[in-house]
Amino acid sequence: MAIKIYQTQIRPTTEVKERASTPGMKISLDTAAAPGRAFGNMMAAGEKLYVKYEQQKSENEVIEAGKNIDENIISDHPTGGSSYSKKGLGTTVNELSESTKPDEALTSYKLAWQAEYDRILPTLKGKFSKQLFKNYMNKRFISESGSIRDKTFVNFRNESRVLKINELDNITKRLSNNEKGTLPHNQALIDFNAFFSSQSNYDLFGDKFKQLEFQTLNNIDVLKIQADLSKDAKATLKKFNAGEYKNLDTENHTRLKNKITLAAQQQALGEIGSDEERAKLGLESKVDLSENLKLFEGYETYKDVKLAVDVNNYVRGAVSQVHTSKQSDLAQIKLYELKGTGDEIAAKRKANVVIQNAISERIKAVKENDIVGYINKIDPELADLDNRIQNSNDEETIKSLIKEKKLLLDQKFIELDIEESKQFYLSKSEVQAAVLTITSPDKIWQEKKATLLNFGELYGKENLPQIMKQMAGENLPEHFVIAMSTNSSALNQDILQSHDIKDLEKNALNETSASKKDITKRIANNLEKWEEVIENQNLGTEDAIKYKAMVEKTLYRVALLRIDNDKNNDWNKAVDSATDQFLSDYSIAPEKTYFIPQDVNGKFVNQGIVQTKSEAIKLDVEEGSYLDNFMGKDGYQHYASNSDIDGVSKEDIDIRVKSAIQNNNMWLLNDTSTGLVLHFTWFDGTKVPVVNSSGQKIEFNFLDTDYNAPGTKTPLTVIETYDVFEEPSA
Repeated sequence: MAIKIYQTQIRPTTEVKERASTPGMKISLDTAAAPGRAFGNMMAAGEKLYVKYEQQKSENEVIEAGKNIDENIISDHPTGGSSYSKKGLGTTVNELSESTKPDEALTSYKLAWQAEYDRILPTLKGKFSKQLFKNYMNKRFISESGSIRDKTFVNFRNESRVLKINELDNITKRLSNNEKGTLPHNQALIDFNAFFSSQSNYDLFGDKFKQLEFQTLNNIDVLKIQADLSKDAKATLKKFNAGEYKNLDTENHTRLKNKITLAAQQQALGEIGSDEERAKLGLESKVDLSENLKLFEGYETYKDVKLAVDVNNYVRGAVSQVHTSKQSDLAQIKLYELKGTGDEIAAKRKANVVIQNAISERIKAVKENDIVGYINKIDPELADLDNRIQNSNDEETIKSLIKEKKLLLDQKFIELDIEESKQFYLSKSEVQAAVLTITSPDKIWQEKKATLLNFGELYGKENLPQIMKQMAGENLPEHFVIAMSTNSSALNQDILQSHDIKDLEKNALNETSASKKDITKRIANNLEKWEEVIENQNLGTEDAIKYKAMVEKTLYRVALLRIDNDKNNDWNKAVDSATDQFLSDYSIAPEKTYFIPQDVNGKFVNQGIVQTKSEAIKLDVEEGSYLDNFMGKDGYQHYASNSDIDGVSKEDIDIRVKSAIQNNNMWLLNDTSTGLVLHFTWFDGTKVPVVNSSGQKIEFNFLDTDYNAPGTKTPLTVIETYDVFEEPSA
């Protein structure tokens, strides 16, 4: 049975929240409409959520697009390294912001922006993405283009300032490097004034423009000082003290004053040092020493500097005597007496050391055969000639300059009273260089000979013996000296060709029956008469032995070479040929006190005339009248200085000395073996030259063919003409 329930009976209670619908149940309009409203609301809420979703989705897409736009893609380059395959817009912005050309930078940015815009926009899928992307890109364009514009404008301004500063630097250098009043300086001054009167330049630098002008003027003075200091520090100090560098700021004024003062003092010290060398040479000072001394007033170094100046002044006068005095007068040069104040005594003491050293230096130079080196130091004219000779490549010019040099040196030799045996035309350093060249293992014997002969061509054949003597003193092998003294071309060649003596002995002595002793003994025997002549000269025992040994050793080398080259190894023949060729240059006097050469430095000697002349002079000396005439009014009194006849009357001196000369006279070779000097045996057994009170000797050169008596020019008493002493060996 069904139970019916009426609508009016239905009441909602708090307990009943939901009730299932029942077929046939009746409900109100509101109730009936409630589901529709609920669904509508639900649909509205869904639409809003969807929109937010699409919007966020679009925003995300745009964000990713922005990341893509700024992404740098780097790829490897085929040839090595890497490069951009895609450059991000942000990177482009940063790079363009470094530009100094705003217009070009903005144009480049627009192109890069547009490219990214066009690339990304079509790829966007979201409903709102494209609009959002447009807005995003427009905002970036406004922001980034503005940033690029501002930054590049600043860069452009800074670049412009740099260019202007460079222009100003150029003007500054021109003003500082050129002397006032010159055309370059005047033009630079015009450019300077134009720069700082320019409105555009003022606009470019703004408030700092005036400061820039002051700084530039300061810089100009700084550069001027630097340039002036490099030329003359003392002159710069004068200009500084006179206020010439008036645009210096306080800091630079103080700093540079100290620098300039120190530089001026250093220059002064250098000049005083250079003057010390001039003082040692006896030359006048090239600088004002008192002016240099003033630079140190008020400084601790003043006393030391004054001492140096005083020493130079003391040295200068005294040393000039050393350089101009005759060799025999050097011992008479007096040193300063140590009198005066303490400072004066100190200066004189130092000066005396310098003066004594100068005397010693000159004596040493003569002793060591370096008179030319000495004169070169004290005589600017000779130094100039030597410099021109060394720097010339023209042979004729060199010969002409050497001729001048010889004339100058000959004059100096007379002024300084340099003995003939010490008169050389080459300095020690020149000779040392020549010896190194001649003895070079890279040179063949022909080159060595040519080098030696060239000295004869340049300085005269008559001077070649002296040059060879110099070279021998500087370690030129002794056989070179002998080679240049012989007229035998065969002997000359073999001497120069002979090399190491040990190798020669090893080869030659193994090929012959003779020993070293056999060979040397035969050489000495063959040279016996010639060596006796050498022993009779006033060379001294040691020098005579040394000279004979030098000749014997040289001929020993030649003999070994010839033994080695001879298929028959005939040592007697080798020795005899060497000695015969050597002796062929000389005719030996019967008394064996001298020989007569066949030539003197290539000039033929008439041995018959020499023999006749020597005998005629001796006859006139022994007769007496010529001898008295030669001695003059002073007679023989200059010999009284010898201790063994001191205190003897004038008459006795004249008699004893004249008698000794007449009865014990002999001819000896002069120092260069180019002539004869008459000697006599003194009371103690020594051989002394016949000399008058003027220092003149009875001597003549082998090339003097006249028959005049030496020293008087009176005709000799010639009785007959003699033949030469003996025929030269083949």
